[in-house]
Amino acid sequence: MRLGYLVAAAAAALLVAPAAAQASVLTFTYKGHVSESLDNTGEFGAIGSNTLVGQAFTATFTVDLGTAGLQHASDVWYDYLYGYNAANPVTGVLQLNGHTFAIGGGLPGDYGADARTDYSLEPGCTLDCQTAMFQQAVSNQASTFAGGMNYYSGRFLNAGAYAQDGTLTGLAHTGYDLTNPPVNLSVFASIYEYVDDYNVDGDAIDQPPFTRTVTHSAEVSMIADSVTMGGVPEPASWALMIAGFGVMGTSLRARRRIAA
Repeated sequence: MRLGYLVAAAAAALLVAPAAAQASVLTFTYKGHVSESLDNTGEFGAIGSNTLVGQAFTATFTVDLGTAGLQHASDVWYDYLYGYNAANPVTGVLQLNGHTFAIGGGLPGDYGADARTDYSLEPGCTLDCQTAMFQQAVSNQASTFAGGMNYYSGRFLNAGAYAQDGTLTGLAHTGYDLTNPPVNLSVFASIYEYVDDYNVDGDAIDQPPFTRTVTHSAEVSMIADSVTMGGVPEPASWALMIAGFGVMGTSLRARRRIAA
């Protein structure tokens, strides 16, 4: 009986330990509806102006705090985590009208940030001092020139919360489960890709004149009704949890033998 008690106590300790560990990957999930749209090339399946208004969406941002090369800028009133290219810590996925729009993953041209700002903490603040906000942003931009042709691609996905009445405070990157109102929640997506042909005058250099062909073009503004935040435990935390389950199993088997 004493052995079973000691093993059960050890299992309980192992299972409780991960709760203190911080998540190394954060997720932010925004849900709401489209407020404005301009889809010129059918990126979201509805060509035209405001053809997506009212459509439901889900936007999920993942922020990997363990990204190699992640940069950190902070002061008493702001805190930014950001990175470029392979050091981009943010990925974003927008699901809208049966279409999936994904950005990030540490590709060349990537930029991502997870930012917090609270003007109430700014020393000597005299304007909008109850204003605070947080934002996730991820983008990819690339431009190449070859044979008199310039190829540009720009993709952007941003989301965030904004409040002017003190209902949103602090610089923590965790712990947000918000609704709109009282906090204003919004999401914005943009795709713009084109090809400029500088060969129209026969010189094949990147100086006017040129002709532009737009291959992808869409902008969507969305109002989120809510945002929920989650976290994925660090690998060490998973190891403790698995070990805890194993010890609990040993404890149960020992109790069965004693009972027999």
